[in-house]
Amino acid sequence: MQALHSWLAFFAVASVSVAAPAQRPGGLQSAAAGDIAAAVTDCWNAVRIGAVDREKLEAVGWKVATASDGKGKALAMPIALYGKSGSNALIMLPGPTPAISICSVMASVQSPPDIGKAIGTIQRALIALDPQVKTARSGTGIAFLALPRVAMADVTGTKEKPGLRIVVGYQNPEKK
Repeated sequence: MQALHSWLAFFAVASVSVAAPAQRPGGLQSAAAGDIAAAVTDCWNAVRIGAVDREKLEAVGWKVATASDGKGKALAMPIALYGKSGSNALIMLPGPTPAISICSVMASVQSPPDIGKAIGTIQRALIALDPQVKTARSGTGIAFLALPRVAMADVTGTKEKPGLRIVVGYQNPEKK
């Protein structure tokens, strides 16, 4: 249980550093539960000791997004955004090349009941990857644990524009 508490503290800090705004972005289309679960499993597979394996994300179709100002000049971004053709989920990584094992998935959903459907689909997908995954409620969120990996799902947005933020992380196993 000590490990769970340290993980939850870790995610409280990590969520602040990589989280998107609570409101879903106006241009973000609703994502299917399967697309959200696929993005979470891609993050789950990509997090490792000290970093996120960006090559693993790119190997399964995720592409880095770029930003530019109104004149077409490239803008530096404090986070790396990834999109995938055919998916309305987004993946966010902290900084351009940080040494932190956090991979976040952001997605809007059509309606509040779709949140539960997405959570169930994520749970089934993670258990298919690793039968040791346990699910636990943590405050208003849901945690998926199979140490050293953990994912924390939280509802974002509003009733009218609901969304999900799932932060996937990897923590070095504690030495005894």
